[in-house]
Amino acid sequence: MSNIFKIFNPAKIELNNLETFLKKENLTYQLSNNYYDYKLEIKGTFEKVDKLKDIFKNRLYLNGDKTFVEFFHDKILEANFTLSGAESCTGGLIAKLITDTPGSSKYFKHSLITYSNDSKKIILNVSEETLKEKGAVSKGTVVEMLDGLLYIQMTNLIYAISGLAGPDGDDNGNPVGTVFIGVMRNGIREIEKYHFSGDRVEIRNKAAQQLLWNLYKQL
Repeated sequence: MSNIFKIFNPAKIELNNLETFLKKENLTYQLSNNYYDYKLEIKGTFEKVDKLKDIFKNRLYLNGDKTFVEFFHDKILEANFTLSGAESCTGGLIAKLITDTPGSSKYFKHSLITYSNDSKKIILNVSEETLKEKGAVSKGTVVEMLDGLLYIQMTNLIYAISGLAGPDGDDNGNPVGTVFIGVMRNGIREIEKYHFSGDRVEIRNKAAQQLLWNLYKQL
């Protein structure tokens, strides 16, 4: 008998607390992850789910075996929300993750790949001034990307992302791994700055998963 739980991006101290707890309970477990999406499998009879919730808080997102993308898919369908977005550094990865799940067309409208500065200006109406003074990888640019999307098509949820996946930083002093993620629900924006570690592939995957998590918190 196995008990499967899913956790989003647990902190190191939380994983240490988990190990201490399960050893004390004399339970065998296996922990694996796909970037920020962690799968915890506990062997044998296990009834102390509340203890896991205490350790991981709201990042213990599922009692069962689904990927976080599949979980997000179910939740946005339940909320009856629509979704659209714009991607820069992820180059369409977010759209791929969403549309890998059958039925995503019920809520997902589009994701524009505005990779270059010109595309941000022409398609999303990001100002030349913002791009010159703040840079493509900035809060200001992501704010204007969100606003530009809102004028193209109004949906309940909107996302925008711009960052540096490598191999180099930018002229504004942002190191590789700097990513700005913006989400908007019914016109209210939330912008967060992140620093992701790893190579180009790792940074893009971590950023995509983090963006979907930020969207999930808006549901």
